[in-house]
Amino acid sequence: MSLSFQHDDENQNYILMAKIDNSKNVLHLMKAISFKDFATFYCSSNGLKVTVEDSKSVQANAFIQADMFQVKVLIIIGLYFCFY
Repeated sequence: MSLSFQHDDENQNYILMAKIDNSKNVLHLMKAISFKDFATFYCSSNGLKVTVEDSKSVQANAFIQADMFQVKVLIIIGLYFCFY
């Protein structure tokens, strides 16, 4: 199962919407790679990839497959966004 690419009135204000019932696994993944305050997220039909980098010498990646999410709507295919 992959992220859906549907766009309707209900989801028009979102570029990504994903719901997971058990966030414990995601929390453990995020804690494992959270050695910096900056992360890059890449959303695709396969899932969500989170990358944390430190001084171009250390890089940590976490990938969450699309099958982990119960509700999936991705409006823009191949979306990059960052959190500071």
